[in-house]
Order: sequence, then C-alpha cells, then structure tokens
Amino acid sequence: MTSETAIYFDYEGRPHHEPVLLGTLVGDMYYGAIVDERYWDFAGRWGARPSGAESHRDFACRLVMRAQEENRALISWSEHDLRQIRSALAGNRRVLRLLEKHYVDALALARRWGRRQDPSIHRPHTLARYATATSYRVPPQFGEGTVGTNLAQLDRRLKQTARYAELEPAERGAWRIVVKHNKHDLRASRHVLRFVCRAEAG
Repeated sequence: MTSETAIYFDYEGRPHHEPVLLGTLVGDMYYGAIVDERYWDFAGRWGARPSGAESHRDFACRLVMRAQEENRALISWSEHDLRQIRSALAGNRRVLRLLEKHYVDALALARRWGRRQDPSIHRPHTLARYATATSYRVPPQFGEGTVGTNLAQLDRRLKQTARYAELEPAERGAWRIVVKHNKHDLRASRHVLRFVCRAEAG
C-alpha cells in the first residue's frame, strides 16, 4: 500500500450537521458520492460530475472493501474524515476492522515533516496551509470557507424544493463550488503527501 495507489477520501458538510458529499480520488479518477438524501437530485449535474446518489453506509462499506480487495491505503487529510466514515459503518465490526487496517492520516505525516521545517509549521494545521507550503495552488473561489456558506444557502433552499431544476443559477453555482472544492481538497491531500514522502525518502 502506497500513497500512489491509495484511495483518497474527503467529506463536505456543515459543522454539526451530517455530511452531504463523500468524494474519492483513485489515480486521476474523481467520484463524488452524495450521501445526503436531500441532495440526491443533484447527482450527475453539469459542472459537478461524476457524482451519484448513494447510501452513506453502503458506499462507505464498498470503499473499505475495495481497499481490502485491491490492497490500497485509505487516506484522508485528518481524523475528522475517519470519524465520519466510522459513524457510517457503526455496528459493522468486520468492515470497521478493515478500515483501521487500511487507514492513513495524511495530516499526522505532514505535521511530522512540518515540525522539521525552518521556520517550522505550527497551528493551524490546515490542508490549505500545507498545500501552500508545498506549492499546490487552490483557486480562491474553491478555497477555505466556501463550503459552509454555500451549503447553508442550499440547505435553506431545500426546505422549499428538492428539485435541482428549480434552483436559481447562483444556487446551482453554489453546488458546483462545493464539488470543485472537494476535488481540490483531494488533489491537495495527495500532492502534500507525495511531497512529504519524497522529502522523507530523500
């Protein structure tokens, strides 16, 4: 299991709410699993592909089983994502054991590298900070602080309609920003981990 063959995963949602999107990156293939039923009509829409409507528990289980069957690491930026996927798999002891076997916390590895830099990297240990330190650029419109605002706007709208076709253009744009932010989070996590692994090996 290496960082090159890994399954990278990343959740998007609002603080203190259930997750909306579980994105994955394997090689250069991105997939966004929409795990909040309120958003299922958003699946496969222009500018936010590929995405699909998924049961959180079922998709999380398939993800872990794929890691086991293909001998891949499951990597997220921090243990926040690990807590989310554990919650989805609650009660499935076999799959939870496999999750622990395959899981890698990219932040833990990055922090170890960051402590040895001059100057060293201290809190906050955000993905954006490490991405900048390793020369990965995220366009500002998809950067930090964009997901919560856009999902809050969409959550309010979904109290009136669950149909994507009835959204205003700006609201559809808000969803595209959430998905593109997720893609950048995954690519940035992979970039940082690759950078750190090369630095540690050299």
